[in-house]
Amino acid sequence: LQGTLPLQFDDLNIYATFATSLLKTTGGTLHLAAVGSSGEVLWNNDLTLTGRGGDITLTRTLIETSGPGSGNLKIRGGRLQMHDSALQANTLGEFDGGLMDIQLTESLHANSESYFFGAFSSKALGRGKGGGIAIRVPELTLNRVELQTNTLTEANAGSIDLEVTRLNLLEGA
Repeated sequence: LQGTLPLQFDDLNIYATFATSLLKTTGGTLHLAAVGSSGEVLWNNDLTLTGRGGDITLTRTLIETSGPGSGNLKIRGGRLQMHDSALQANTLGEFDGGLMDIQLTESLHANSESYFFGAFSSKALGRGKGGGIAIRVPELTLNRVELQTNTLTEANAGSIDLEVTRLNLLEGA
């Protein structure tokens, strides 16, 4: 998919039993919003969430906006739980990468077991600059999960901006 894919739910649960679920745009923009029963999302440039927000649960899921210039990935909600899951936005060509922008009203908990390596990843694999990662949440817990931007070329990697009240790094995160 190219372009913008907006997905809005009260709560969202993506779960794969034996394989990995995949939600992907090729350089497009993906908006995921869990609004809860009383909230709403203002579909503006900032993707503003009003209210508490709903729950998003990802289990063995890859959400990716990689492409010639990685697309934007915006996630809004109350809580995000990630189990053996990854968010990727890799820049493969000469265009600059987009922004992985996560804003939650309560918490983000990401953990990885041996089955699938959990990560928040933005890489520059071509001549374009890598995209950034911005996470704004009151509580962030990473358990065996990497948060990384890097480059394999002469291009600049993106920045990582964290705005958290409580940060928990566990077992090699």
